Amino acid sequence: MKISDVERGKASTLELKPNDDDGFGQAVAPLSETSIFFSELSDAVILRIGDSTWDVRGVDDRNQDSLARIAARNLPKMAWVASSLPRGSSNPQSLVIE
Repeated sequence: MKISDVERGKASTLELKPNDDDGFGQAVAPLSETSIFFSELSDAVILRIGDSTWDVRGVDDRNQDSLARIAARNLPKMAWVASSLPRGSSNPQSLVIE
Protein backbone atom coordinates (compact mmCIF):
# COMPACT_ATOMS: atom_id res chain seq x y z
CA MET A 1 0.00 0.00 0.00
CA LYS A 2 1.25 3.47 -0.86
CA ILE A 3 0.94 6.37 1.57
CA SER A 4 -1.11 8.19 -1.08
CA ASP A 5 -3.77 5.44 -0.73
CA VAL A 6 -4.36 6.05 3.00
CA GLU A 7 -7.73 7.68 3.68
CA ARG A 8 -7.29 8.77 7.28
CA GLY A 9 -6.59 12.10 8.90
CA LYS A 10 -6.80 15.55 7.41
CA ALA A 11 -4.90 16.10 4.18
CA SER A 12 -2.99 19.35 3.78
CA THR A 13 -1.30 20.54 0.64
CA LEU A 14 1.97 22.47 0.87
CA GLU A 15 4.33 23.89 -1.70
CA LEU A 16 7.91 23.68 -0.46
CA LYS A 17 11.25 24.80 -1.88
CA PRO A 18 14.83 24.15 -0.80
CA ASN A 19 16.41 26.78 1.45
CA ASP A 20 19.43 27.12 -0.85
CA ASP A 21 17.33 28.23 -3.89
CA ASP A 22 19.26 25.90 -6.24
CA GLY A 23 16.31 23.55 -6.70
CA PHE A 24 16.06 19.94 -5.62
CA GLY A 25 18.83 18.82 -7.99
CA GLN A 26 17.02 15.72 -9.23
CA ALA A 27 13.71 14.72 -10.77
CA VAL A 28 11.05 13.78 -8.23
CA ALA A 29 8.26 11.47 -9.34
CA PRO A 30 4.64 12.19 -8.42
CA LEU A 31 3.33 9.95 -5.60
CA SER A 32 6.84 9.52 -4.15
CA GLU A 33 6.56 9.04 -0.40
CA THR A 34 8.08 11.79 1.70
CA SER A 35 8.78 12.45 5.36
CA ILE A 36 9.00 15.84 7.05
CA PHE A 37 11.18 16.30 10.12
CA PHE A 38 11.38 19.36 12.35
CA SER A 39 14.65 20.05 14.16
CA GLU A 40 14.45 20.38 17.93
CA LEU A 41 17.59 22.55 17.94
CA SER A 42 16.74 25.09 15.23
CA ASP A 43 13.93 26.17 12.91
CA ALA A 44 15.11 23.75 10.22
CA VAL A 45 12.56 21.67 8.35
CA ILE A 46 13.95 18.59 6.60
CA LEU A 47 12.19 16.89 3.70
CA ARG A 48 13.26 13.32 2.93
CA ILE A 49 12.41 11.46 -0.27
CA GLY A 50 14.09 8.07 -0.49
CA ASP A 51 17.76 8.53 0.45
CA SER A 52 17.78 12.28 -0.35
CA THR A 53 17.16 15.10 2.13
CA TRP A 54 16.77 18.86 1.82
CA ASP A 55 16.28 21.77 4.20
CA VAL A 56 13.04 23.32 2.99
CA ARG A 57 10.62 26.18 3.59
CA GLY A 58 7.20 27.22 2.32
CA VAL A 59 7.25 29.05 -1.01
CA ASP A 60 5.20 31.90 0.47
CA ASP A 61 3.76 33.08 3.79
CA ARG A 62 0.63 30.90 3.51
CA ASN A 63 2.65 27.73 2.94
CA GLN A 64 5.15 28.67 5.65
CA ASP A 65 2.30 29.26 8.13
CA SER A 66 0.77 25.87 7.25
CA LEU A 67 4.15 24.22 7.78
CA ALA A 68 4.49 25.92 11.19
CA ARG A 69 1.01 24.67 12.22
CA ILE A 70 1.95 21.11 11.26
CA ALA A 71 5.15 21.40 13.32
CA ALA A 72 3.27 22.75 16.35
CA ARG A 73 0.79 19.85 16.31
CA ASN A 74 3.67 17.34 16.33
CA LEU A 75 1.71 14.68 14.45
CA PRO A 76 3.23 12.07 12.12
CA LYS A 77 4.43 13.83 8.98
CA MET A 78 4.12 11.28 6.19
CA ALA A 79 3.20 12.68 2.83
CA TRP A 80 3.57 12.19 -0.90
CA VAL A 81 4.57 14.35 -3.82
CA ALA A 82 1.52 15.67 -5.66
CA SER A 83 3.62 17.44 -8.31
CA SER A 84 6.97 19.04 -8.99
CA LEU A 85 7.29 22.53 -10.45
CA PRO A 86 8.10 23.16 -13.18
CA ARG A 87 6.45 19.90 -14.21
CA GLY A 88 8.78 17.26 -15.64
CA SER A 89 11.92 19.20 -14.66
CA SER A 90 15.11 17.31 -13.82
CA ASN A 91 15.76 20.03 -11.21
CA PRO A 92 12.37 21.13 -9.80
CA GLN A 93 12.37 24.44 -7.93
CA SER A 94 9.44 23.48 -5.70
CA LEU A 95 7.34 20.46 -4.76
CA VAL A 96 3.67 20.30 -3.92
CA ILE A 97 3.19 17.68 -1.24
CA GLU A 98 0.01 16.36 0.30
